[in-house]
Amino acid sequence: MTRCRIVIAEQQIPLIVDRLAEQISTDYEGQDITLVGIMKGSIIFIADLMRALERKSRIACIRLDLIGYGSYGDKQQPGDLRLLFDTSHPRAGKHVIIVEDVADTLTTVRTARAHLYTNKTEEKRPKSIAICAFISKPDKSQHQDVELKYVGIELREAGFLIGYGMYNQGEKRGLPFVARLID
Repeated sequence: MTRCRIVIAEQQIPLIVDRLAEQISTDYEGQDITLVGIMKGSIIFIADLMRALERKSRIACIRLDLIGYGSYGDKQQPGDLRLLFDTSHPRAGKHVIIVEDVADTLTTVRTARAHLYTNKTEEKRPKSIAICAFISKPDKSQHQDVELKYVGIELREAGFLIGYGMYNQGEKRGLPFVARLID
């Protein structure tokens, strides 16, 4: 049996998401944006965020896209990621917001940002790239060059989290709250 302690209650989640949607709506009022969720953990958060943005009705058009990364198996070095699947919508000249469930080491969002922006000719590059994380673990960050423009909540020394898209060995992703595993 998995033992855990709730760190973000179910009732807090919509308040956090709505605050983020308000910030994004203000920043991109009247413009088109593309939300790019990092799979699989961001799927519940990005769905809630997209609905909250639509309710604000201040962004011209909101597109959804997904990108997926995986480790290199047994020979994995920390930070070694491979692209499992790429975005499907054109992003040239668009405002892109990378959406992540938990920003801890920042390796995945850094890799996604580089992939979406680099090796593109000027006319194929996004107009801008911002990063939105439901949870930031600043004490785990390994990349000072990555700015989280939108952060739902900061948790220091949070341990391993489950629920609201986050999981433990494939389980507990669907919990309606966020909890820390207890040893």
